[in-house]
Amino acid sequence: LITGDEEGVATHGTKMVVEALDLEDEVISHCVVGEPTSSATMGDMITLSSDVVAAAGQPTLFDKPTMQLGGALSIVQDLLTLLADLGITDMDAWRAKMFEFMESLTMTMIMEDTDALLAYAENQSAADTSRVGCVGYCMSGQYSVNAAARHPERIFAAASIYGVRLVTDKDDSPHLAPAKTGAELYFGCAETDHWAPPEMVEALRTAMAGKNAEVELYPGVEHGFAFPQRPVYNKPAAERHWERLFSLFHRRLQS
Repeated sequence: LITGDEEGVATHGTKMVVEALDLEDEVISHCVVGEPTSSATMGDMITLSSDVVAAAGQPTLFDKPTMQLGGALSIVQDLLTLLADLGITDMDAWRAKMFEFMESLTMTMIMEDTDALLAYAENQSAADTSRVGCVGYCMSGQYSVNAAARHPERIFAAASIYGVRLVTDKDDSPHLAPAKTGAELYFGCAETDHWAPPEMVEALRTAMAGKNAEVELYPGVEHGFAFPQRPVYNKPAAERHWERLFSLFHRRLQS
C-alpha cells in the first residue's frame, strides 16, 4: 500500500482500499506513507499494515526506514511538515511562505544539498548509490538535470516534468547539461505553460538534437498536469509521464 492518507479516514482514501482488500481476504504486507503530518505517530489506518517500511520525511519513526517498493529511499522531512511547524495554516500565508522559500534558493545551495543526500544514502545498507535516477517537477526540473551534470559518475538518468528555466543564458541552464553528463535526460513539457512557453521548448528540443535526451510535448495539457489535487490534472497525461519515467529508470538504472 502506497498512501499519503495516514492521518484519519478519507471517503475515497486508505480506508476504502483496506476495506476492499479485506473483502478479498487480502492482507497488506508493506505500507509506504507519503508526507506524514505527524513526526511522532502514525494514523490508525496505517497500523492495519503489518509492516510500515517508510514514511517520506520521517525515516526515524521506523526500524526499516528504507522504502522497499520502487527502489526509493526516504531522507528529507517534507515541506508541509516544516510549514506546519511554523504555525502556518492559512492557504494564502502558506503560498506566500512557500514562494519566499523558493525565491531564496540558488543552484549552488541545491547542489550542495544533493551532495549531502547522496552522502547520506551511501551509508544506508539498502541503497545503491552507484546508479542513481533523478526527477524534478516545475522548478525542480532544472535541479534534477543539474544534479546529473554534477554527478556524471553515478546519476544515470534525470527527468524534468514541466520544468522551468529550461533554456537560459546561465552556465547551469538545463539545455547545456548533455555536454556535462552521460546520463539519459527526459523533458516532459506541457503544451500550455507560462513558465516554459513553446519557443523555450523548441529551443530546448534543438539543443537536445543528437544527444542522449528526449523532449516530449504533452498536447492539450497545462503546467502541473501530473498532480491529482490540482484543477489542471490530466489523468491520461499523468499516467503517460509515469510510464515514461519508470521506463527511463528501468532502462538506465538496472545493473
